[in-house]
Amino acid sequence: MLQVLIAFAAGIAVTLQGQFMGLLDRTLGTRESVFITYGSRFFEQPPEGRAHANAEDVPPPAGTQVRYSPESIGYGLNRVLWWEGSWIELSTDLPVAALGVQFLGAPQIGWSRILLDGEEVWRGNTSELGYNLGQYGGYVEVSGFHPGPHTLGVESLGWDYRPVTVASFGYRPGEQLPAVPERGVDSAHAWRQAHPAR
Repeated sequence: MLQVLIAFAAGIAVTLQGQFMGLLDRTLGTRESVFITYGSRFFEQPPEGRAHANAEDVPPPAGTQVRYSPESIGYGLNRVLWWEGSWIELSTDLPVAALGVQFLGAPQIGWSRILLDGEEVWRGNTSELGYNLGQYGGYVEVSGFHPGPHTLGVESLGWDYRPVTVASFGYRPGEQLPAVPERGVDSAHAWRQAHPAR
């Protein structure tokens, strides 16, 4: 009899856990896909919307807002995150299915992390993302979450005393992007080979 009660209780626990996980997935989505390429123009379908990082020079499009820490410095259309903890973020009221950020600068651009709705989804050395025409950096795009209002943030991990230059943010309203290989620079290489530049 005791074994039947334990099995019954375990069955109820598994059922409740499954319902809870389903609710979380419907509410938060699944944050699995991270694309990395040198620039958003190398995607088969470039982001439909773009917001320059330095909102003081060029205001963001309707439905989006760019905010940054007071320690960040405007440099043309870019924002430079100098110190550990300096940050910049794009928030949108649009039903987006993908958000991305373009890092671009000299070889000494440093380490940062990317957060989607406050949860870290990527961390690395921005100068190692790519190199093209004398500039270092890359475009990191996050997808795989449910379309809706979201915030994509970048935080400098300035422990290496190198600045992080953020050029712009990109976004795709509506539909999800196709699935991609594993995370990281190697998967970006595979993505680029499967989807060559136009």
